[in-house]
Amino acid sequence: MGRIHDTIAENVALNLRNNLIFGKRYVATNVPIFPRPDFVLLSISKSKEPPIAFEVKPPHANKREYLTGLGQTISYLQYYPSSYLVIPQEEIDGFYIPDFMYKTIEAINTDAIGLISYDLKTYNPDIEKKATLLKKTPKEIKVEYARPWLFWMDTSIREVGEILCLVAESNDAKIIERRICDEVFKKRYSGSKKFNSYFLNYSLFFSSLELWTADRQLTVIGNRLREIYQKYGDDSKEFKNALHYLILTTGGYLRLIKLVQEAQDTLYFNLRGDANKLIKEIRELREKEGVSKSEDLDKILPIFEKRGDEWLRLIACKALKEGYGRDLTQILDDISRRFSPYFNKKLETDFLKSEYKNKKGYLINWDRITTLLEEGENNLRVF
Repeated sequence: MGRIHDTIAENVALNLRNNLIFGKRYVATNVPIFPRPDFVLLSISKSKEPPIAFEVKPPHANKREYLTGLGQTISYLQYYPSSYLVIPQEEIDGFYIPDFMYKTIEAINTDAIGLISYDLKTYNPDIEKKATLLKKTPKEIKVEYARPWLFWMDTSIREVGEILCLVAESNDAKIIERRICDEVFKKRYSGSKKFNSYFLNYSLFFSSLELWTADRQLTVIGNRLREIYQKYGDDSKEFKNALHYLILTTGGYLRLIKLVQEAQDTLYFNLRGDANKLIKEIRELREKEGVSKSEDLDKILPIFEKRGDEWLRLIACKALKEGYGRDLTQILDDISRRFSPYFNKKLETDFLKSEYKNKKGYLINWDRITTLLEEGENNLRVF
């Protein structure tokens, strides 16, 4: 059911985004906070419209599932000025679900909650009830940390296990942060004087995978992964499989792999491309055209896309056109860091079978990825 749910959520999100139902937006499914929506639509317009949260429910569920979804949708109002429950256009037990949920939402008199129904075959969404914005939300979300896939910089597979164990030993967030700096970062970055500067990058990775909470306490999944690490070790298939399954699913990495594979099957590449040079090129284009980042899609993308056939250039253009990022610079940085032999080496994923090959791209290890997805839940219950 998890993979079916993710497919529905992704299709609905892209339909909403591509049809500009909420204006010019991009899709993020990886938000480092709890409660975490299925996806968020973030503004790329000059006016910077507020973010919108969405909770998606699959078809053929029982009525209680949709009521649970409504509760989740309400919880998102802690961070978002409006949120939507997304449900199938389906009748269950004599109840037409969109009508049933519409009346339920009307009864609780919460204007900031909206309702969207979707067609079971096409995933085309219809707005049943439009949400109005709250004047103020209790908390703020830093949208710059929202991504369509996990955030990662340098964390190694061994450090994941070490940090999970350190977190489990204290309930004090400040003590946890200090111990991670003293016992992990000092070994890894021995020449540095500012170990705290690394903490945000590591923190976002753990938050992306929902391994800990905002106050640095292990989640149920985080604690399970720690137990696997302590019993089998960081070099064990048990620990690697469990972590890699979370990277693919919770971390949204499968979405990035599919994007790359589709591009490699349909586009022609020459060289891989250098992220720093391409980002410099984008900056120069913006200065020459006198435009902002919010205008990348309309004004910079067509020019940038035609300038060469590098793998990284065309992958980034495809990702931006499909709604996976707010601007070209962010997407280039994301893909160059997250989809690279260095990422796969540090986390020992075996997601790639080869380094980049001119005119072909990367050979993706679909056998391993498919096996991880099929056996994922068991990998987290190895005891």
